[in-house]
Amino acid sequence: MAKSILSALLGKAISEGHIKSLDQPVKDFLLQLKGPYAEVVTMGDLSSMSSGLNWDEDYDAPLYLIADAYYTSDLKSLVLDQPINTISGKAFIYKSGATQLLGMAMENALDQKLNRYLNKSFWQELGAEKEALWQVDSKKRGTEKFLCCFASNARDFAHFGKLYKNHGRWNNSQLWDPTFIAKSLRPRFESSTQYGYGWWLRTHNNQKVFYMDGHLGQYVIVMPEKNLIVVRLGHTKKNKKAPVDDIGVYLNAAIKLTKDVKTY
Repeated sequence: MAKSILSALLGKAISEGHIKSLDQPVKDFLLQLKGPYAEVVTMGDLSSMSSGLNWDEDYDAPLYLIADAYYTSDLKSLVLDQPINTISGKAFIYKSGATQLLGMAMENALDQKLNRYLNKSFWQELGAEKEALWQVDSKKRGTEKFLCCFASNARDFAHFGKLYKNHGRWNNSQLWDPTFIAKSLRPRFESSTQYGYGWWLRTHNNQKVFYMDGHLGQYVIVMPEKNLIVVRLGHTKKNKKAPVDDIGVYLNAAIKLTKDVKTY
């Protein structure tokens, strides 16, 4: 979920001139970045999950990096200690550490906390009921967990999905660059059609769908051709022993509901 929000903020920062483009090197903002390919990885590489970062995304192993990232009190040091050890921008490999690097680089580019930038730049303009919040690693350091842990409510998440469904328009105002949104919702790599820039992609009944996918079964699912947005903020994930296309289940239920609704 947080990765889609962060990608949107990247687009906003580019449109406002804080960041030159998706092709700007990350090291322009994170001098501490290390590894044999640290000089070439770009902001777009981080957003599209093609970072080359040394990172293990195994959620079932309590001693791996992803577990450390969730519970460490010094997330910045943990992530910066991982090198860019393969060439970036070549293939999709999902790594939450790349998102954390992206958020840290953006904070330096903007010279402010991203939570503040989010609320100031567009969250309130969407008519948000509550201020959006990112969890931090500790009171002492206050590093926002960009790789996860973005807190909001169902209505405000639905507003965000609607913003993307409407190509960046909200209440007759163009809040977002529609070109950036269109690029975000297309696969970057032909071999990995399931991901764009911060958004998961698929089809349902031969119609395009883009969605945000949280670790514990949270979703914001957008089906533009049906004018449909589904938000699910649960705390249980699909059964791994008996896999179910839960997104398909939610979409089918929502489509049925819209058919059953009568207008007067």
